[in-house]
Amino acid sequence: MFPYPRRKKLIVLLFISILDVESSLSEITIKLSYILRTLVEFRVSEVLWIYETEKERKEWRLIKEISDYALTPPYLKKYIPKRNSLSKVGLLQPLNIPSHQVSSEFIEGEIRMGKKGDFGLRCLYDYLDSDYVVVSDSLAKKVKPYPFYPYYKGFTSRLISYQQMLEKVTHSDNVIIASRSGANLSQVEDKIREVYEENGLYLVIGPPKHGVLRDLHDFKGFIVNFIPKQGVKDVRAEEALHASLALLNFILN
Repeated sequence: MFPYPRRKKLIVLLFISILDVESSLSEITIKLSYILRTLVEFRVSEVLWIYETEKERKEWRLIKEISDYALTPPYLKKYIPKRNSLSKVGLLQPLNIPSHQVSSEFIEGEIRMGKKGDFGLRCLYDYLDSDYVVVSDSLAKKVKPYPFYPYYKGFTSRLISYQQMLEKVTHSDNVIIASRSGANLSQVEDKIREVYEENGLYLVIGPPKHGVLRDLHDFKGFIVNFIPKQGVKDVRAEEALHASLALLNFILN
């Protein structure tokens, strides 16, 4: 496991309609679990969830609550209030990101996340205002506040409208739109790498029902086909997400 966040931001834009097919909370939780695992596997920095209808805007709360639960270290989940939206979280696959992979014992130098003085060390500390501590003495079981968390702890999430998305990506040159009509990655990978090192990258995975290219004018970014010669009629959004991030991860590392 490579424990550090990306040196430049990799931001993914997903449409809430990616969950349109799922009708039950169990189905939504399972599909969201796959998406969350994909995002953290490739150390995505931030996810912008796009809504096109009022119904989708309201569904954002469900996505946010499940995502926040999944990203919380196991020993801190007890502080999350019980909600109907979390009634199926037992179906979530463990994310196993660095902030989750900590010992139950005192290991000198280990940096841990915490809440209300609880850092998962079988005893509470008076550092109620500290989000992070470092184990300073494993024998004496001492910790000290730490100013930041140096390892990858998942991604942040925000909600934006479809119009806001168009405004954000139209005139930016560090945006990639995944599309079957795009260029082969090998033709633009050097330029993508260069842009990433300067300003980071936005990756747009289009909605299941329609593309975004028809609504973009004067687009200055990249349109890339990450699955050339695809063997199926249509690639699902979650499949496109995994394929796109896998190839980007290869050229950006």
